[in-house]
Amino acid sequence: MTIWFKACPRCKQGLIVFTKDIYDEHIQCLQCGYMKDVNDESEALSIITGASHSDGTLSEATHPPGPTRMVG
Repeated sequence: MTIWFKACPRCKQGLIVFTKDIYDEHIQCLQCGYMKDVNDESEALSIITGASHSDGTLSEATHPPGPTRMVG
């Protein structure tokens, strides 16, 4: 499980967790309940940082440091 602090795209203050279950992989905000299915952790990070293009690829531009991440 990966955790990002203050990283929710909806509420901006929530704790986002990246989890896998028997159906899929997803990110979920423990503060507001936001949930989104993702293919992998890099897609989750692009959603959290807002660094994706319309075609789903990551931006080439350098971005400021993203949300704090904890891997457990």
